Amino acid sequence: MSTLSGALALARRGVPVFPLHEPLEAGTATVSCSCGRRDCTSVGKHPRTPHGLADASTDLAVITAWWDRWPTANVGARTGVKFDALDVDGPPGLCSLARLVAAGKVPDVLATVVTGRSFSWHLLVAVTGAGNRAAMLPGIDYRGQGGYVVAPPSLHASGRRYQWQVVEPLEPAEHQRILAACQRGLVEGATA
Repeated sequence: MSTLSGALALARRGVPVFPLHEPLEAGTATVSCSCGRRDCTSVGKHPRTPHGLADASTDLAVITAWWDRWPTANVGARTGVKFDALDVDGPPGLCSLARLVAAGKVPDVLATVVTGRSFSWHLLVAVTGAGNRAAMLPGIDYRGQGGYVVAPPSLHASGRRYQWQVVEPLEPAEHQRILAACQRGLVEGATA
């Protein structure tokens, strides 16, 4: 699936989208961003349009014109409209998520996206009206009103694509096993 197809599919479902820069030479030691800044710290994750998030649209003609101009652009999906997102990053995020689940504090997950980074997901949840909250917990950011996430099938700097994932709910014992591993320091880079 092309990134244009992914963007159009989201827009048809009422999710405003906009083009993001994309990684060049993804998955290599010389990965860079299409923005051309040598010091870019958000490779493939920041807007191509002048007003970024404010430009997000569900207009199929507008979206097609953007991808005609930038055919390999990544897809930005505005949060706070059809969904909010828990951005779970790496082992610290996995352990924080296990704690939230064990405490019964994770809202119903509408969809899950596997990002290009190991142990990283976007858990799409119902809109709450809340804004963004960076570092809500170790390894977890919240994206709501005024935010966005990178959407499938965008290309990550690692060389892997963002992908929709069908997730079966974990049994409570599995959450407890992950939490116990975090507490014992068995999940590298994370503690509970």
